[in-house]
Amino acid sequence: RPARRRRSRLPHDAPKRQSPPGAPYGDGRETSGLRLESALGLPDVCEDRCMSSESDFALASVLIGGREPRAIVIVDYDDAWPDRFARLSQTIRNAVGEIALAVEHIGSTAVPGLAAKPTIDILLTVPDVADEPTYVIPLERAGFVLRVREPGHRMLRTPLKDVHVHVFAQDNNEVQRYLDLRDWLRVDGEDRALYAATKRRLAEQQWSDMNDYAEAKTDVIVQILTHARAWRVRQLYAPERLSG
Repeated sequence: RPARRRRSRLPHDAPKRQSPPGAPYGDGRETSGLRLESALGLPDVCEDRCMSSESDFALASVLIGGREPRAIVIVDYDDAWPDRFARLSQTIRNAVGEIALAVEHIGSTAVPGLAAKPTIDILLTVPDVADEPTYVIPLERAGFVLRVREPGHRMLRTPLKDVHVHVFAQDNNEVQRYLDLRDWLRVDGEDRALYAATKRRLAEQQWSDMNDYAEAKTDVIVQILTHARAWRVRQLYAPERLSG
């Protein structure tokens, strides 16, 4: 009788499909830009966008520890957040050394004046996301816990869940998304106010998981990212740059 073929393991580091433009991981999203439909739970929250079983399975396959119902609390901007990031950045660099190609403060706590969940989001770029022993083990020794493992992306956090460290390779498209969104919100008051109002409105609802809350912000973030990318292009091709 012919031998049965062994099933391959989940290809966590197979080449990642290009995800549709959506919300970057920071600001609540733990997992990747797969368009996970929002909000399991109460009908008035779910409406007509309940998460499909396929998307639910995809989320369960990458979250270490499973779903976590959590209250979403939005607070006014705290002037202490940049200093806290600076200390965390040094902790990360001390832990992983030269593997850290860049350590950036991202998400809403990186935007002065923007209301946010009091969670510091950090972007760490490394040469090879699949080479976990070079950064996951050192970060775990420094007190972080691995929460997400998926193609091209890892996320570690503190036991108190108040710091998220998103790890990507330097050439991943998500890296520029993070920086574009952050930098644009720092300079544009109108989109900053739109984003704050959206978060406060959504925080009043009940969510089965933080990723569902983050997914519900996708349409607004896509709109803001469109403005951010146009602004970035103008910055890159400004006449003073061309004449220099």
